[in-house]
Amino acid sequence: MLQAEVREALLYGCSTWTLLTREYGLLRIQHHRLLLRCVGFRKRKPSDHPLSYAATLAMTGCESVETTIRRRRLLFAGFLRRQQLDRLPRALLRGSLVNGGNRRRRGRPEKSWWSCLADDLKAFKISHEEWETLSKDKLKWCERVSKGAEVFMSAWRDNEREVASTRHARQAEKRASTLPTPP
Repeated sequence: MLQAEVREALLYGCSTWTLLTREYGLLRIQHHRLLLRCVGFRKRKPSDHPLSYAATLAMTGCESVETTIRRRRLLFAGFLRRQQLDRLPRALLRGSLVNGGNRRRRGRPEKSWWSCLADDLKAFKISHEEWETLSKDKLKWCERVSKGAEVFMSAWRDNEREVASTRHARQAEKRASTLPTPP
């Protein structure tokens, strides 16, 4: 149910989104809440801590929201690459390069779709030359994006473990410093 309805409603049209880090964070929070609800997690006491996002993802077998968005954006980019130059979706997304340059005017997005695509390629460890050649073949491109998503998720899990261990160490130090010393 989560994959079929809830997640699709949350991420509808995400292949064309240009997201910043804070927006990924907001989507992550919402996705975590939905996962906790689907798992059936409830706090018994107000002092109970909910499952972490990484633990919830491992329990449900899902990938992170950021990975899903990046994967869909790359697959959509491959689809656009295989289209003819005069097709409307390709022309619209290329328009930012023709008219825009790097200077952001008031009211324009902080990030272009192409800069998000470059970030996605970098995050999935796909070189620009590899993108140019593999995106022409749909099956090879889908396989390469899937491998890149696995690499990104493993790096994400490692980063989450590192952040959690430093957070636990800080909390232990804080508890040790607040304990009263015996006379």
